[in-house]
Amino acid sequence: MAVKKRHVLVGILLFCFAACVGIGKMEFLKFRDDPARMEARIFDKTRKKAHFQAMEPGKLAYVRVGDTALPMLVLVHGSPGSLTAFMPFMQDTALLRHFQMVAVDRLGFGYSDFGTAEGSLEKQAGAILNTVADLSAPYRLWIGHSLGGPIIAEAAILQPNLVQGLMLVGGSVDPAQEPREWWHGPLNWPIIRSLLPPAFRVSNQEIMPLYDELVQQVPGWKTIRCPVEFVHGTADFLVSIDNLYFVQEELPPDTPLSIDTLSGADHFILWTRMDVMRRDALHLNDMARAFYGLHADELSGE
Repeated sequence: MAVKKRHVLVGILLFCFAACVGIGKMEFLKFRDDPARMEARIFDKTRKKAHFQAMEPGKLAYVRVGDTALPMLVLVHGSPGSLTAFMPFMQDTALLRHFQMVAVDRLGFGYSDFGTAEGSLEKQAGAILNTVADLSAPYRLWIGHSLGGPIIAEAAILQPNLVQGLMLVGGSVDPAQEPREWWHGPLNWPIIRSLLPPAFRVSNQEIMPLYDELVQQVPGWKTIRCPVEFVHGTADFLVSIDNLYFVQEELPPDTPLSIDTLSGADHFILWTRMDVMRRDALHLNDMARAFYGLHADELSGE
């Protein structure tokens, strides 16, 4: 029921946008910020220089901040969105004492082929892997919010040497919790989609194949060996907390799993509960260090 409410709500919003306004009035719904302004905002809060890297062939646009000798947090946003979703992380001086951070614009969003949808979890994850593979770090912990959850799981399945920990924040990973609503198709009719803001059009187009993508991903969960931190609000009406049962069932029994359920919290804990995000990221780091203490060679990502 919770997940159905999510899709009904998004559907109502999208139909309202399409009926009431045109794309020309929707600039603020690109969910992105000017690169120079992002760098300045981070510096103002942290006194650390951030670097925006434009998209290159095979790689995504991203912002990187922090000491490159520290472990890397790879930050992956949901749908719709952009790397700006993780601005509170990149402005957090406590986290920057422990991590460098790389926040990416996923395919279709921000400055990574904005407006061109990519519904394949493998291609989404592959583009992020290609982006971070050449960025030096002793090891990498991945944080994914909402649709970013199955994407970081896919990264761990595809290239476990580049993923030493996963933190699922309100992650939508269980195909049984992902209903196939009828209205996604009509929203993709040429006339209707031409009226939608690009970020919402891309969001609809990548959600359309998501159920099948999640079903296809299920066997891969048995191969995930890195520590996993599951963070979810009990009152999340957009992505059901019942995703927890899927994670518990599908992960190998010897894969470290930590569960942090927040009583009464909703889907927006990425922004409203930075105290929890900080605590759980640090806890995931402790889990990774302990787990890979017996396998030190895996921490290099080589």
